[in-house]
Amino acid sequence: ITGVDLHLAIADLVVSRVGNVWKLALATPFVLFLMTLPVPSATARSLALKPIFRSLIDSDTTAGIHMMLSLGVINRIGGRAYLSGGLAAILTVSVLDQYGYVLTWTDWLVHMWLPALLLVVLSTAGITLLYNDGVDALLDDSELATDPNVGFDEPFFDHDRTIVVTLLGFVIVAWIGSSFVGIPEFVPLLVLLSLAFFAPISVADERTLQGLNWNLLVFFGAALSLPPVLAETNIGEFLVQDVLGNILAPSLSFPAFLAGLLCILVLLRIVLIGATFVIIALPLVIQLAAATGHDPLVVTFVSLIAGSVVFFPIQTPATMVAFEGRYLTQRDTVLAGFAILVAALITTYVSVYLYWPLL
Repeated sequence: ITGVDLHLAIADLVVSRVGNVWKLALATPFVLFLMTLPVPSATARSLALKPIFRSLIDSDTTAGIHMMLSLGVINRIGGRAYLSGGLAAILTVSVLDQYGYVLTWTDWLVHMWLPALLLVVLSTAGITLLYNDGVDALLDDSELATDPNVGFDEPFFDHDRTIVVTLLGFVIVAWIGSSFVGIPEFVPLLVLLSLAFFAPISVADERTLQGLNWNLLVFFGAALSLPPVLAETNIGEFLVQDVLGNILAPSLSFPAFLAGLLCILVLLRIVLIGATFVIIALPLVIQLAAATGHDPLVVTFVSLIAGSVVFFPIQTPATMVAFEGRYLTQRDTVLAGFAILVAALITTYVSVYLYWPLL
């Protein structure tokens, strides 16, 4: 995808059709949500849109902060909508399978697409309440550059991108079809990788390597070394089993239990970066659900919603990409984190009591 600049083509196509900076800011979370299926990597989506945004707006504008928060903290929510939306989703299904719960690609889509979209809507509303220039700003086109193109002047469907789009279309259809015929979800992905290996396309060159931000990669690599150390302290067992399971759960109603679960998982998400959160926290949550008589699938989906809440740039590569530069401060990401936390609570209750019972 990134090797043939498909992410840049999609981003440039969308941005070139928006003429107002605040319309673009409000549309950004939903553009990112729709980009999740063809571009599963949240980091790739951030890298695609950030240079375009930086060419359109100044760093000291409220709209600029809003857009970068969308890239950094709302961006990852789209990955919850699809089983193919990232490593966290794939690991979640793997953990569930170990406990005897099988979810197909379409099962995941049915259960998580609408909650993920609702979380995007509520998170966008919360951040807009914190960062806005008033209703009149929606009618002002003066802040947006007249030429939104930032160097991507090639045809959308050139030779390489046509091949990639065709392969992606094949694997998406195969994912949906595999849910009905019992084929494991990894089989279409293996076929895609095999076809991509033999396809006559170039996916990496010297320009790609030169464009990498090595400072950012080294910093995040150092951050990834922290979760294994923290895991040895048994912080997950302490918060999930001891605090929530043994102290709070026996005396809490189910709505209060959900709120407590969400908040504790958000705390864990701060210290357990990336896939470590799923690997360590999810088995504990499933065991807790079984011990307390709650539906393990429900608490698993709540855990995914909780994993969408981000407070600090170090928590995800996409957040660090957006944070790098002059647009955001630590205060901005923390405020946005609280806004998404409130949105996550609302999404949890709507999903648990109104949506998932209908399925």
